[in-house]
Amino acid sequence: MGDGQTVIGTVMTVVAIVIFAGIVWWAYSGRSKQRFEQAAQEPFALPDTAEGINSDNSTKQDID
Repeated sequence: MGDGQTVIGTVMTVVAIVIFAGIVWWAYSGRSKQRFEQAAQEPFALPDTAEGINSDNSTKQDID
């Protein structure tokens, strides 16, 4: 029974390494770069001030 567990463990390790390498390859492929760069800039596309918050980070209650 020990040999069967060793083979299964080895196969699972190889499968995990192949999956990891595939994810890394996909993440660094040229097709994904533009999409990732756009997603990285999305937080900066939000307005600088929100309802109830002034640009100096004080709330309306702080001013009153």
